[in-house]
Amino acid sequence: MSQKQKQSAAQKVRITLTVMGRPVSMMIDPGLEEFYRRANKDVNEAISSYNGIYSKTTGNDTIDVLIRVCLNFAIQNVFSSQRTDAQSIRNYLKELQNDLSNYLNDRHDSD
Repeated sequence: MSQKQKQSAAQKVRITLTVMGRPVSMMIDPGLEEFYRRANKDVNEAISSYNGIYSKTTGNDTIDVLIRVCLNFAIQNVFSSQRTDAQSIRNYLKELQNDLSNYLNDRHDSD
């Protein structure tokens, strides 16, 4: 392990989350622990909800439920990324509009 990897590992903390009764140990940045725990709670709540909707009576097993939860979170991430991209474009266009307006005003004032 390189010195940089050792320093990076030293700055991390080990947490254990539980998903479907299984412990998941992770090394994370200490400042992000609250986010990991919140995400863990959200995942477990989604699994519980999906278990209620897609119970074994519909032929779905644990893996089917996990697949549905993963796809749901992935699609939410895609939508979130698109909204962020659209907002970035709007902000950029607004800056361009302001720059153009300032330029035209400066030219008009100098004439």
